[in-house]
Amino acid sequence: MKKLTMKQQVLQFVESNGSARYVDIIKFIVDTKFGTGTYDSGVKIQPTWVWNKKLSQGETKPRRKNEWRGYYSGAFSATKYFLKGSDRLMKVTNPSSHAYNKYITVRNNTITIKA
Repeated sequence: MKKLTMKQQVLQFVESNGSARYVDIIKFIVDTKFGTGTYDSGVKIQPTWVWNKKLSQGETKPRRKNEWRGYYSGAFSATKYFLKGSDRLMKVTNPSSHAYNKYITVRNNTITIKA
């Protein structure tokens, strides 16, 4: 039996859910490659510089940030690996759709979406 590529696994994941947010897809990839719960363990508290309008000065405040957030993001931007080919992901841009700003699958140029 042939091992599925990451793209095929992501397409199956999105199809099984009907649609998925960018963060859900990245979480799926990280947990698939490194074990369940890995994405959630990446949350760290980091100091972040914030401008305070009332005091007209900046200050440093703690903020939650996930170190896995940008993992595999190149597949959506530079190479568009997930967004090319006859089997691909497509972002829904219609505000009236229930899957607005989420990704759905396109297989052989046919959109597959669950209501």
